[in-house]
Amino acid sequence: MTMLAYYGLMGFVFLFAVVIQLILPALVSPTLPFGVRIPGAYAHEPAIAEIRRAYLLQTVVGALIVGAATAVLTTVTDEPLVPAGGLMAFLIVAWAIYYGAHRRLRAIKADQGWYAGQRQAVVVDPALRQHPTPVPWAWALPAILMLLVTVALGIWRYPSLPETLTTHWNARGEPDGFAQKSIVSAFSPVAVQSVVTAMLLGLVWVIPRFRQELDVEQQPEQAVAQYRAYQTALSKSVLLLAACTNLSMLVTVLQIWQVTDLGMGATMVAVSVPIVVGLIGTLWFAVRVGQAGARLRPSGAATSGYVNRDDDRFWRAGSFYVNRDDPALFVNKRFGIGWTLNLGHPLGWIILLAMLATPLVITVAALAASG
Repeated sequence: MTMLAYYGLMGFVFLFAVVIQLILPALVSPTLPFGVRIPGAYAHEPAIAEIRRAYLLQTVVGALIVGAATAVLTTVTDEPLVPAGGLMAFLIVAWAIYYGAHRRLRAIKADQGWYAGQRQAVVVDPALRQHPTPVPWAWALPAILMLLVTVALGIWRYPSLPETLTTHWNARGEPDGFAQKSIVSAFSPVAVQSVVTAMLLGLVWVIPRFRQELDVEQQPEQAVAQYRAYQTALSKSVLLLAACTNLSMLVTVLQIWQVTDLGMGATMVAVSVPIVVGLIGTLWFAVRVGQAGARLRPSGAATSGYVNRDDDRFWRAGSFYVNRDDPALFVNKRFGIGWTLNLGHPLGWIILLAMLATPLVITVAALAASG
């Protein structure tokens, strides 16, 4: 049951990644197909539709090939790391497919001179800085409640814990990490939970303070209303994910602290379900609003007569933003939901390295705690 639950979870994650890749073209603004900035008048060009069809077909074929190869290798080797490797392989293939579509569309845009004679502009609204979009803090209550429940259970359970704690299980459900009972070893999951909660709450607080990404082709009032709705929806999705993550971690510590004994298969399912709900909820928000609120734009709305500035030169490979003249540290992604770093900013590389190092530090700390 344990391995079946694990493989089922990895299969869901793989399928979720495939679905995300398939719907990404529909989430971005019509003026940013495949990360290429274009005037709105060209949003329905046949060339874009053709590239989109090719992207979808290639993604499906790539998913089938990688998925089949992963399934065969998993069956032959029964190695738990194979599904994770298959997921990484698909993500690499998916990015290569995206980049190919990006390059083709960018070449067409340049050859046909889509920006020739266009009135380019950038629009900002000082009110978004002076009066940021209110954070829906009520959505944070479930995550905070889960954290407080975890802390309370830990305080209640600690005196009766055994002298040796099981701190980790491998994908087969076999214990492979142990630690002597101490405040550090017993409450390290709570510390991780607290850090994750603080980071997600901090992200929600800072979302309204990121650089504005207003659509200059719309009337200013409509563009601001659309962007505020996007900020609110994204904040709610992050807080929902925080609550689901904390619930999953609560189930995990119940097993570590021996409050429950569901068996590894049932525990894995119980741990996974909240994460699955959180991912589906995040996907629902993304489909509903689109990147920067692109899907909230009403059809037939009045236009401004301007087009968004052609800034493709600052996006390396259509994915990495490098602009030393832009003071913004975070900017909206070109292909996806959320923000990415400005690697031309002095702090950009520092934050990137810190983000990459954090999982390594946590892993080393966990190994040290387990002796």
